[in-house]
Amino acid sequence: MRVVVKYGERNGELIHVDSAEKGLACNCICADCKRTLIAKKGDVLEYHFAHEADDVICSPSPETLIHSFAKQQVAKLKVLILPGFEVEADIEWADRIRHTAYWRVFPYFRLPVISAAVEVGLGTIRPDVLCKVEPKQIAVEVYFRHKVSPEKIERFQREHYLSAVELDLSNLPMNASAKEIQVAINSPQRWTWLNNMYIGHFRDRLKNVLAISTRIFIPNRAEDEPYVTGNKIPSRLLRDSDKLWEWADNMLEHLRALPVERRAVAIGELSTEKRVAVHCRQIGIRPVELPIHLMQTISGQSVIGFHPVLWQTGIFAKFCMQGSQFEVRVVEAWIRETFIRESFKSLVSVTQSANGFTEMGQALYHFLRNLSAQKLLTEIKDEKPWRSTFLPVTSPRTEVLKLLKSQIPALHQKEL
Repeated sequence: MRVVVKYGERNGELIHVDSAEKGLACNCICADCKRTLIAKKGDVLEYHFAHEADDVICSPSPETLIHSFAKQQVAKLKVLILPGFEVEADIEWADRIRHTAYWRVFPYFRLPVISAAVEVGLGTIRPDVLCKVEPKQIAVEVYFRHKVSPEKIERFQREHYLSAVELDLSNLPMNASAKEIQVAINSPQRWTWLNNMYIGHFRDRLKNVLAISTRIFIPNRAEDEPYVTGNKIPSRLLRDSDKLWEWADNMLEHLRALPVERRAVAIGELSTEKRVAVHCRQIGIRPVELPIHLMQTISGQSVIGFHPVLWQTGIFAKFCMQGSQFEVRVVEAWIRETFIRESFKSLVSVTQSANGFTEMGQALYHFLRNLSAQKLLTEIKDEKPWRSTFLPVTSPRTEVLKLLKSQIPALHQKEL
């Protein structure tokens, strides 16, 4: 039976005949015997490769070629589309009742690939593709005609504690085109877990979420002097934002013309430099003139996931220039709508402590109490601290701006 060879090797990689130049211009060799190939692309027979020499006794396996080509294409992926999964965890509260929580990633999630290699030896096993991702590695097994053996899966689990997924291409024909293979690789439903080490990691995270909900949040002492870790002022960010001062004025006009429900989306599409410029324009202070009160280090701020100058200028522009009272919970809702994308991190931050504070709410409360201690806000306390409200110490906007500009410390001026 005549074997139709669809793949040739060029510069160490397999290419499909559809992508090759006709004849010897394809510059390909046989992946098996390494002899020169000709790309046969006529009008009668289907496109295929043939050896240039007549005396070659070589018959490359189409199965092996497709499997190898698929592995190379997987290794080029910038993002892995991983199957969804569910995590369950429970904890015993003070009421001695076990409470259970679930977290689901459905139907799949994306994980950026830092680097990848085909058939790299890993102790006693050799994964089809080994992808380096944050924070670990993931093995990818390509199933074309032969599934990965149970023994290999067990080695992933017992010897290497390595996450592994399988890409199922088993229903593709032997003459599958490069495009068909590429489409299949990018189909989430073709990927399944062989060994998921992420489950244990996220189960521990979920237990922490449950533990948070049993705690009482006790606020830190408010700081009457703003503090920036290591005195690291984001000088470059502020200078780049300052260059956008005129642009920000036009962008504000554009945003005001949008429907309210579209504004958060439009702002979210801007770069950090542009968003800071817009916030500063709203306040009325140039980025290079910002006092460190709007870039201060706050306990627990990592849960927000953005540089402090971005969300602190945003809060001040939105709430502290308006002359009306506002609650922490309203600020948090705005931050989530404007800044936070859905993720496990955002799930953790929405879990409330026993006295009504989420982790994000705690960080925001610290920031607002600091501004109060620094004479830029007034805190109106409530018996239930999460219902405390804040009010600018003066009005109108011009007076608020004057007060803010009076806070510019020598440290910041020197840094810029």
